[in-house]
Amino acid sequence: MEKDKLKDKGQLPEEDMAMLMKCQEEVARLMKEKEDMVRLLKEKEDMVRLLKEKEDMVRLLKEKDDMVDLKKGKVEETQQIVDEEKYRLLKEKDDTIVTLKKEKQEMVRSLKEKEDMVT
Repeated sequence: MEKDKLKDKGQLPEEDMAMLMKCQEEVARLMKEKEDMVRLLKEKEDMVRLLKEKEDMVRLLKEKDDMVDLKKGKVEETQQIVDEEKYRLLKEKDDTIVTLKKEKQEMVRSLKEKEDMVT
């Protein structure tokens, strides 16, 4: 009987040791999982930060494109005004040339008339 008690006592520490080893392995596994989760969480936070930065860059590029479009529109509008001014000046020049030609013809005709009168 004493042998059985000793045997039981001997098995208890062995069972306790086995159970303790299992618990240590479980704790180690859980710690590793926790570390993995922390690493994944940091990666996810980095990804979210990068996505926000990308969104900001896209927004800024869109704003820049809008500004360029506005400037381009203003340049086109200014160019149209300049073109209209050039057209107006060319028309005035043409009108002036026509007027001068008429005056020249009139003067030539008048001179011929005076020559005819003198001769």
